[in-house]
Amino acid sequence: MEPLLRVENLKKYFPVERGIFKREVARIRAVDGISFSLERGKTLSLVGESGCGKTTVARLILRLLEPTFGAIYFKGENIFDLDKKGMFQARGMMQIVFQDPFGSLNPRQRVGDIIGEALSIHNLAKDRRRERIAELLRTVGLGEECLWRYPHQFSGGQRQRIGIARALAVEPELMVCDEPISALDVSIQAQILNLLKSLQERFSLSFIFIAHDLAVVRYISHRVAIMYLGKIVEWAGTEELYRNPLHPYTRALLSAIPTIERRERVILKGEIPDPTQPPKGCRFHTRCLEALPECKEREPNLEEISKDHLLACHFA
Repeated sequence: MEPLLRVENLKKYFPVERGIFKREVARIRAVDGISFSLERGKTLSLVGESGCGKTTVARLILRLLEPTFGAIYFKGENIFDLDKKGMFQARGMMQIVFQDPFGSLNPRQRVGDIIGEALSIHNLAKDRRRERIAELLRTVGLGEECLWRYPHQFSGGQRQRIGIARALAVEPELMVCDEPISALDVSIQAQILNLLKSLQERFSLSFIFIAHDLAVVRYISHRVAIMYLGKIVEWAGTEELYRNPLHPYTRALLSAIPTIERRERVILKGEIPDPTQPPKGCRFHTRCLEALPECKEREPNLEEISKDHLLACHFA
């Protein structure tokens, strides 16, 4: 069966310009040749430190950015080949939930207008717009009385529910969740995660879930892609990854999860290298505790080592 989303050799380089003539002196390799797919009704999580390219991938999937190279196929069609009308229709099937639940809502609009704007733009529920907005609010656990309130009158968790209701308004098939719970209290995070899971079961939604908290990722994901410096270094089914992490970077991330059990903590040395000049060979070798001379010379390919488990490492 054709996957809902397929990404092929995707690259995005941002130019670094200097001087009054804006001469390009370098390129930031934010995303540097990644490929993956997402089945219908499943969740793929992109995980990694800040600056690894997760959010850039999300923006490319929604075509908020144009790629330097590569293709993204949504329902079998390359979105970068679509004209303005075709992209408008595609965006009705792809929506985003932002990290900041307050900054993503217009403070001058009432909640009913915020959600209703999506319906107006896509010309949906023309004869029953108010009923549809109230229905969406109930779907995310809010009452009809919220229609007339402004965003500042809600808590962070309630504002994120409003953002999810707005995304659901156009009946999407794919939702990109860009760290949707990182700005919320821990108790509220669980509620939002449970809401997303129930919506996925009810509407057969597919999620791209961006996060840095691997404990959260385990709860919501079907597959996990670990990113480092613009590359995917490990990809696996969720339980397989947590049971058998193979890349040294993955093991370091997992060791940082808070737990009542005593476990050996892997402390990485150094900082993430300059993305304008990534290291030769394996990009992780400058921080890897297991690096050998070959790691400094040859870049490993992302290869399948067992069913549904891919790895980019010479010796893991």
